[in-house]
Amino acid sequence: MEKIISNTLTLDATPEKVWSLLTEPGYVKQYMYNSDLVTNWQVGQPVIFKGDNQVFVKGVAVENKPYSLLSYTVFDPNANYTDEPWNYLTVTYKLEPVGNQTQLTITQGDYTKVQDGEKRYEDSAKAGGWSSILEKIRELV
Repeated sequence: MEKIISNTLTLDATPEKVWSLLTEPGYVKQYMYNSDLVTNWQVGQPVIFKGDNQVFVKGVAVENKPYSLLSYTVFDPNANYTDEPWNYLTVTYKLEPVGNQTQLTITQGDYTKVQDGEKRYEDSAKAGGWSSILEKIRELV
């Protein structure tokens, strides 16, 4: 059975606005621990979160359907895990219009397929998954 972290939040904004918050480096820096986002979001291209001359998270864009779905892999190069594609998690942003609002669901996993997956899953779940980041996104709406 898959192990996926999932968090959902309904925002008082259009899907276009939420998409901007998720994809534009100036916004991302405000809620993603002051990280600089480096990517063009083209499928197969790198996605890097960095700062202070250090890469915090790296991955590759997997799917890009503007205003509805964005997916990319993630790996922490500073952790003591094997840097191989099978060891990357996948983050997915799903946007759904709900009246004048947008429901944003962020998932991350599958932890059953990565090295030390149970521990990584439990650590993420204990930290609330993406809930703290979603709250910061809400403040930007």
